[in-house]
Amino acid sequence: MKLTQPTLPRRTELWETVLETLRNAIVTGELDPGTRLIEADLAETLRVSRWPVRQAIAQLEHENLVVRYRNRGAYVVEFTAEDIREIYVLRRLLEAHAAASATQKLTAEYEEKLDRLIDNLEQLIELGDMRGAVDPDIVFHRTLFEMAESNRLLKMWETLVAPIHALLIIRNVRRQPIESQRLPEAHRQILDAIRSGDANRARDAMIHHLNRAEISLLEVGLGGGGQS
Repeated sequence: MKLTQPTLPRRTELWETVLETLRNAIVTGELDPGTRLIEADLAETLRVSRWPVRQAIAQLEHENLVVRYRNRGAYVVEFTAEDIREIYVLRRLLEAHAAASATQKLTAEYEEKLDRLIDNLEQLIELGDMRGAVDPDIVFHRTLFEMAESNRLLKMWETLVAPIHALLIIRNVRRQPIESQRLPEAHRQILDAIRSGDANRARDAMIHHLNRAEISLLEVGLGGGGQS
């Protein structure tokens, strides 16, 4: 196994360097989806002990970029095209409803929070921190469910957060910068629609955004094959 080690600032913990190396290999596709991560092999390849490799794999599992199966080990996350379509069918159903409901629940506090999240998203993209940009993106969408005051819908949506998080990290790293720059504007269009108080407009803005997101995931090579 050969892994490209990115140029990184000096770190105080060796496992963090291993983490960046493995994460980079996963999100760029250097490590194929479904690849088993064997601690001993990775330690030998990276010329480290097994302990920092174990810590790095545990963090990647927390980030949903690695899946661990009982008695089988840890594997790079993989998605089929059908997985992506199913996730986005559910996202459209839940999030379009949340956006429509939010038109009647927008307060100054929520408006400020959503504006701040969009600004943060834009700043991170401008800095080239595409992995970090996933966090304000997801929080923006979660906030709409909080505004809708529907714990049941929020709990249903949160079952999708793990795969959404992994998909967005990989997509953000692989997609073209000009495409990434459209993300803040797409979120602003959703917020503007919510501000208008027009539930249909808010619903349509969300569906349009999620349609583009689904297409971009498939275009960057995710969901290219295999069975989940």
